[in-house]
Amino acid sequence: MNHTTKKYAHLSYEEHFTIEKLLAASASIRTITTFLNRNSRTIAREGHNNSVKDVYGATKAHGGAYVKRWRGKQQCLKVAMNTFLRRFVEKKLTERWSPPNR
Repeated sequence: MNHTTKKYAHLSYEEHFTIEKLLAASASIRTITTFLNRNSRTIAREGHNNSVKDVYGATKAHGGAYVKRWRGKQQCLKVAMNTFLRRFVEKKLTERWSPPNR
């Protein structure tokens, strides 16, 4: 069998929905993997992490993924959103300062 899986990308809502319907129809992980052209570990982890009482929910899974990505972006904005930190970093950058290596 000569199929290649996609390079990692977040699952789309359509993929979450497909996983939900195929799992509800008792499809195997391997079947879902082949259908979506995804890694079997991705599908297995998705089913395990986003099932409640052995029922997978596409809307809940997709919403959870969105929140996880949103929180990650908030960490990136930590300096930009804090006036004190932003001014401190700007001052140190103009002084050509760099943090010590550890």
